[in-house]
Amino acid sequence: MIPLCPEDCYDPQGRRFFGRHRGSPRCGGGVSGDAGIVQSSLTRVVRNRLTDLLLGAFCSQPKREALLWLALYCELGARACDSREPPADYDAAWARRYQQWAGRPKSPRETAASLTGLLEFRPRCATSGEVAGGIETHRARALEVEPHAQLCQCLGAACDRVRSYVKVLRKATAQQRRLEQVQPLHRAVAEAGMCFDTGLFFEAHEHLEHQWVALPPGSEKQQVQGIIQISVGFHHAMRGSYDGAINQLEKGLVKLADAPRGALGLDCPRFRQEVAAAWRQIIARGRRRMRRALPEELPRMRVGS
Repeated sequence: MIPLCPEDCYDPQGRRFFGRHRGSPRCGGGVSGDAGIVQSSLTRVVRNRLTDLLLGAFCSQPKREALLWLALYCELGARACDSREPPADYDAAWARRYQQWAGRPKSPRETAASLTGLLEFRPRCATSGEVAGGIETHRARALEVEPHAQLCQCLGAACDRVRSYVKVLRKATAQQRRLEQVQPLHRAVAEAGMCFDTGLFFEAHEHLEHQWVALPPGSEKQQVQGIIQISVGFHHAMRGSYDGAINQLEKGLVKLADAPRGALGLDCPRFRQEVAAAWRQIIARGRRRMRRALPEELPRMRVGS
């Protein structure tokens, strides 16, 4: 089996994705040059798998460990497949980066179930040349980690997303004691706020959607729906969709119109004011001049701040 080299699949910034792998069908079947460019935006299947992984990581240690394995792959995978260097030592990398706040890693076999459709783990067998060179033991113990074919279609974009996920997990870990002391709905809003403030508007919407469905009719259900619609609106704004952005933001602002300060643990008046300002800016720009919004241009929820 030919080990997959991610550096043949996307540029060093992870922004473009090429089908130029050394003969592997996973990354373009060995297409040479730039003719084998594959879309770099997330596919729906991969986006949903990644979202499930992040939202599960808020309350599940195995999901958290699986997400961090994926983050390590994004960071180290390119070096690991360079034949001039030894394979990446994921266990040592874990100890350096995550052990203090994420615990000891599960074995690849235990982690693999949470990464189905994303990563595949295999023991890497030494080649005859490596045996002759006396490096069989180190190489044979190393893991060969390959992206699933679905992930390979959008590897650069997925790794960008995963890096944002790790930032969210660090925030959640730093606030774990506080989050454990608040009611479940307020905790979910706080976690959604961490996603929102990192520019992960789709994930924020998905996290709150589960809560909204279970709520009885009333002001809290309306307020949660307002935050969901605002999240969807900014998701559209980041995709450059004028109509989707202004329509969803307007609906969300209406839902939050009477929300008092402290509702759901959020400074609703301040949040509503900042969202309304962003909404007016999009309208002023107009459909013809609409462009993809940048996360730093958009408001923050600032839950608990």
